[in-house]
Amino acid sequence: MPSMRTSNNKRHDPFRKFQFTLHTEAIQGTAPSILTAINPQFPVSFTEISGLRSETELVEYKEGHLVYGRKMPGRTTFDNISCSRGMDPNGVLQNWRNTVIEGSMDPLGKQGDEHLRQNLVISLYDRRGKENNLLLKQWKCYEAFPVSYEVEDLSGGSSDVLVERVEFAIEWWELVTSTAHGVAYADD
Repeated sequence: MPSMRTSNNKRHDPFRKFQFTLHTEAIQGTAPSILTAINPQFPVSFTEISGLRSETELVEYKEGHLVYGRKMPGRTTFDNISCSRGMDPNGVLQNWRNTVIEGSMDPLGKQGDEHLRQNLVISLYDRRGKENNLLLKQWKCYEAFPVSYEVEDLSGGSSDVLVERVEFAIEWWELVTSTAHGVAYADD
């Protein structure tokens, strides 16, 4: 991908995708975070996060006097957020998932799911050059809760790190912080 140049002949490289964090944030007006009760050290780090995708349905209709159809935006859906990491000995994600399972099995429905939901904040940083930890982009995923949890296959013939994966259902996400540039480097 070509770099972008500005009028002062500085090059702006595209963002790199390997410097990111994910943390939770309590939803305003709800009970204290389930994660705080489980492990006050949350946030946890992940090696991979995917699912920042939205799609709007296309609604087509034909107006009486036009030969061609009109296209209008319909309902927008947001994919689940999937996260992978080396297995945490504290079991934070597994405990959160267990709490969701227990809440879904409550036959009387006494327990609402409000205390199970947290907002997720995904931050992308640039840690190059003079400005360390420059926030480039930040996405906020609203009302997330874990809908699946997986531990990769155990193998006696492998010395790789054991990976756990969690998938979060979300209501929607939005870009809340965005900078128009990466770190600028002057050409020599």
